Order: sequence, then structure tokens, then C-alpha cells
Amino acid sequence: MTQEQIAQIINDSQERIKAEVVATTIKGLSDTVSWQLQQNIKETVDLFFREEILPDLRATLTESKPQVIGAMRVSFIKVGEALGEMLLEKARKNLAESSYKSSTIAREIFG
Repeated sequence: MTQEQIAQIINDSQERIKAEVVATTIKGLSDTVSWQLQQNIKETVDLFFREEILPDLRATLTESKPQVIGAMRVSFIKVGEALGEMLLEKARKNLAESSYKSSTIAREIFG
């Protein structure tokens, strides 16, 4: 390809090249503004949450501390009881199966 042909291709494509440069620039600016806006919103919401919401939430939790601890104790007791029941049921089942097997084996051996 000669220099003249390359120059002709560039000359013929000038409008498309300009349009592409403009479109790419606009997209880049749009992305940058969008990202900056998102960052600003996040920072504003984080600041509001830290300064306005968390102190009130902490105060409410502190006021409710005895009730929360009481509810947790009841929950732990219930979990322990349920776990105990599950273990007891499994032990009963294992003993029943073991007893059946033992009696079957004894019957086979001693007739």
C-alpha cells in the first residue's frame, strides 16, 4: 500500500474517526461522572449511618441488653434440650437395633 493510498483512506475516514473519538470521549466522561457520583453517594450514606443511625441503634441495644441476654439464655437452653433429645433418640435407636441383632445372633447360635 502506498503513502497516497494510506492518505486517501485516512482522508475518506476522517468523519468516522472524529465521530468515534467524540463517542469514546463522551462514554469515558459519562463513566467517570457516574463512578464519582456513586462514590459520593456511598460516602454520604456511610457518614450518615455512622453519625446518625449507629449511635441511636447502640443506645437502643444498650437499653434492651437485659432482654436480649435473657432471650439468648432461653434460646441456648432450648438448643441444649433439643440436642439432648436428639442424642437420646439416636441412642435408643442404636440400642434397639443392637438388641435385635444380638437376639437374632443368639437364636441362630443356640437355636
